Amino acid sequence: MSSKVPSHKPLVWLPFAAGGMFAALLLPAAILLTTGLVLPAATSYEAAHAFASNWLGKLVLLGFVLLPVWHAAHRLRVTAYDF
Repeated sequence: MSSKVPSHKPLVWLPFAAGGMFAALLLPAAILLTTGLVLPAATSYEAAHAFASNWLGKLVLLGFVLLPVWHAAHRLRVTAYDF
């Protein structure tokens, strides 16, 4: 009887995949929103400050920063390993 230890790889690959999805699908939409091309009223300082001061807004902004950085860090590590 062999006892197999569960792998922790899904915990690493989930943020990697989420970061790729954020970078490919949601960041272009966020750029359109923040430049005022889609919703000009949402680009006011008051609206942006109200969003960023809320705990949920902070969590969303953290996800928009950390997940693509995690994805890019993995891609850079693989590229550096290939060199």
